[in-house]
Amino acid sequence: MKLLWVYLMSFFILPIIGEIILWRSNIHLSAGDSSLLLIIHNTIFVFIILSFVFIIQMYKPILIIKKRNFNYIFAKRVFIHSIIVLTILLIIIFILGGYNIFYGILDRGAIRTSLGILGPLYTLALSYIPVAVIVYVSVVYIHSNKKQQKYLRKKLILIYSFAILLGILSGYKAVAVTLMIPGFVVIYFKGFSIKKLILFFIITIIILVLFTAFVRHIGTSSAFDFFIYRITTMTAYGTIGVWNCFPESASFSDIFINFLGIFGEKISSLLLNISPHEPEFLKTNLSRLITYMVYPDTERALKGSVNITVTNFGHALYICGRQLYYFYAMIMGIIIGLLVRRLKSYISKGYPFHAALTSLYFFSVVIPSINSGGIFMLISFPILVYFILSYLILRYIIQGRIYVS
Repeated sequence: MKLLWVYLMSFFILPIIGEIILWRSNIHLSAGDSSLLLIIHNTIFVFIILSFVFIIQMYKPILIIKKRNFNYIFAKRVFIHSIIVLTILLIIIFILGGYNIFYGILDRGAIRTSLGILGPLYTLALSYIPVAVIVYVSVVYIHSNKKQQKYLRKKLILIYSFAILLGILSGYKAVAVTLMIPGFVVIYFKGFSIKKLILFFIITIIILVLFTAFVRHIGTSSAFDFFIYRITTMTAYGTIGVWNCFPESASFSDIFINFLGIFGEKISSLLLNISPHEPEFLKTNLSRLITYMVYPDTERALKGSVNITVTNFGHALYICGRQLYYFYAMIMGIIIGLLVRRLKSYISKGYPFHAALTSLYFFSVVIPSINSGGIFMLISFPILVYFILSYLILRYIIQGRIYVS
């Protein structure tokens, strides 16, 4: 699980690096200034979470993979159905936005806000179903015998290639990587050597830099500089805004409005009797609220075509303030620790369905919550809908009970 740990830690540590860069460079932002005190508190927040995760996931002995030896007929059917599902997803993403992105007709932010009622379908096809499918086939693959793996390998590569293509068509360079990471966590569950880990990240950075150069129509040198800026400095921007705008946490009424965001935009708008395009409604989404408060272009911020990243620490500050954020950190640490422990168990025992659903929640809900969201996101109504639909897709892929020999 080394890769999982590196991936998880990157979302906590990179924003702190961004805060340090801004503090040391004495750069003044519209969100306010970074400070040593902010860096110290953010580091404490991360330390608490990772400590809880490490202790909880180590509660049970390290699990060793025991081959289940899935029946080849079953495994082949799973892979073929997975390819069919991903092909349909590629068509959906291409029609809804990929065509416009690929030919430079619209930027990704404009597409995101122009889909209307088709927006949930776009999210489901891009961020949920592919993760569940990739983890499912990866678990089946590692629990097949070597002879079967030989026949399944080409199909597995094709499935991963489809995941990369989905990311490219989305216009979001990180999606191509984040859709593959869950599968790699499974494939390299027994261990990931330091050499392989370094090689993996070098290849990943090269892919992301080249993709950045392609999408933004800039040179590779400029693309590399932007990539480093994006994963460090830009990830700190929203949290710095919260730190400066809400030193004593938000009011109870504002926190309650933020909580109502769990019902999604449409229902929240009805409950509050406020239009989604009104500034007051932005309190249901902290990222949008901070964007509106500190980003120079308030019109785009109000439309949602631009969105500043607010990390989990930023949300903790908004809910609990600078004095009580450690309670938030402990809850997040417990949740993440339990998920990692369950995931280890399901992969080791060869339960692809359970592993797929657990991975889906971890990679498509918890990680985005850490990166740019809050704890309320973990129980939101839209996510429940996405899960039900992903579950039905997985049932199609399985098409009956799991056969083992």
